[in-house]
Amino acid sequence: MELKKGSFIYTAILYSGIVLGYINVVLVFPNVFNEENFGLTRILISAAAVLSQFALLGLPNFVLKFHPFYKDKKFNPVFSMGTTILTIGIFGVGIYLMLFKNVFIGAYETKSPLFASYFFYLIPFFIATAFFGFMDAYLRSINKNVVPLLLNNIVIRLLWLLFSFFYWIQAINFDVFVLLFVGAQILIALIAFAYLLKSTPIHWSFKIDKIASSKKMLVFSLFTTISGISAHLINKVDILIIGQLEGLIEVAIYSIAAYMSMLVVVPTKALARTATVRISTFFAENDVDGIKSEYKTNANSQLLFGTAVFTLLWINYDLALFFLNDTYKNGLYVFLFLSLAKVIDTGLGLNGIIIINSKYYKWDLVFSLLLLVLSIFSNYLLIPLWGIQGAAIATAISIFIYNCSKALLLKIKFNFSPFSVSYLKSVLLLGLCFLVSFINISDNIWINCMSKTILYCGSFVVLAYQLKVSLDLNRIVNNCIKKI
Repeated sequence: MELKKGSFIYTAILYSGIVLGYINVVLVFPNVFNEENFGLTRILISAAAVLSQFALLGLPNFVLKFHPFYKDKKFNPVFSMGTTILTIGIFGVGIYLMLFKNVFIGAYETKSPLFASYFFYLIPFFIATAFFGFMDAYLRSINKNVVPLLLNNIVIRLLWLLFSFFYWIQAINFDVFVLLFVGAQILIALIAFAYLLKSTPIHWSFKIDKIASSKKMLVFSLFTTISGISAHLINKVDILIIGQLEGLIEVAIYSIAAYMSMLVVVPTKALARTATVRISTFFAENDVDGIKSEYKTNANSQLLFGTAVFTLLWINYDLALFFLNDTYKNGLYVFLFLSLAKVIDTGLGLNGIIIINSKYYKWDLVFSLLLLVLSIFSNYLLIPLWGIQGAAIATAISIFIYNCSKALLLKIKFNFSPFSVSYLKSVLLLGLCFLVSFINISDNIWINCMSKTILYCGSFVVLAYQLKVSLDLNRIVNNCIKKI
């Protein structure tokens, strides 16, 4: 019950954040700023996210893996070691940026000169992003999930919306807006730190016992650094390469479709966020059956809800962009391929989390390098051929190969599989219901989209309930029936 309640709260926060994000990214920013200025905000976020992963040096996975071993001990070395690793990472990335600033600026000044002129804003942006990432991981490890979620999904988006309003009424110029845009990330990082200090006593200690040696901790952190970088690069490298090869206007168009595709993973992110802690605990307790059960259940739920959300978005995509000018409406197939990538990623469940927590965690480095090479190579290959659609196809191909490789390892080493009878039922059900999206009920876009949405939701719930593809879904329906 606690897990389900937690997933519900996280989903509610994430969807509230998505609504705010939709207001910002789809409604306000494209109408308040020109395409280049809007594209700049997207590429700044992407670049800061990638740089912060280099600075974090695998810390989120490090914290989630080793904190359970020390949660009942008075002196916990995880925070102390994590802070040290983060400091080293931030200084390393900062020095690298300063040494090679001319190379980075030169790569973008032809197609994206605006980004080149705001290059130095990346330094405080990536530092704040990395610091928040560490605070978020540590708060998750002590089951304080709600506040970092609120900060990262609600607070920062409200601040960005407020700053865009100031710009719209000409109370500030664009330079001040970008300064405040970056400052919002710094603010939520400081709030997260203050909340951590209030939530739990922090004891500086580097005392390691036999459970997890310092060497083991450092080796784990090193090997998971690349996996953390790759996981974020796959969602950001396309935007960075588009900015370099195509320009900020194409970045803006691509970002709209990419943001819409992010809705697909919202319910699954809530499930995965909670399940990650459970998987770590199962490994600490050597509960193999618990891991296997969590893997199958989570994979089916993520596939079911992720694909259902994708279909709803596909039906309503034109309506969602109704208030934008035609420039931004050229990303339909970008949305399609990026959403399929998300469905593949979520439909294969917790394979990455299981590998990272197992003794085979070094394999995650191999798969992450594979993902990194595939994504960069395929983007540079396909973007010149098909533009932003090529970037979306490259992402989908990379994600498919990456996830299949991890699932195969789990099958070989543990005989774990995400597939079940319910999984097969979910695939058949979702394929059948997807056919609803090809029905045209009316020439009026509002009537057509709303009618298809009602038809799809009705057929999905009825068939899913009758086929019993998800016990959780059946419980929800039964509870609704009782209340009615």
